Amino acid sequence: MTAGWVDFSGGQRPVVMLTEGGQDGIHERRSARILLPPDKKAKVRVTGSRKSSRPAATSVDLDEVGRCVFEALRAWRVETARKEKVPPYVVGSDRTLREVAMLRPKQEEALVQVHGIGPAKLAKYGEAMLDVVEKASS
Repeated sequence: MTAGWVDFSGGQRPVVMLTEGGQDGIHERRSARILLPPDKKAKVRVTGSRKSSRPAATSVDLDEVGRCVFEALRAWRVETARKEKVPPYVVGSDRTLREVAMLRPKQEEALVQVHGIGPAKLAKYGEAMLDVVEKASS
């Protein structure tokens, strides 16, 4: 939820503190993006063909660095899927990769906040995903 930008002090009345990553984000004037859980009440009904002519949802909420990270993650996903002989979505969905690109986590603990990453995917792909994010972000 905090994307590594804030931390909380202990005690009965915790204080919100800006982390080093949060200070960097503010000084670089980067947008803070918060991923909210989907509204359980809202239901989307899809009719007709699932194929559409819309462009790949790569950059709707991503800044320039985020788009680079997303594309690097997509390339990593294809390579990993080929090695494992599975479809790319098994490694990670576009939504998962987009959220990782948006958050740009630096630690595995932050990855579990991303939709589609549970303990198994974290153990299997977490370190590699963080490497891709780090290389593509710099």
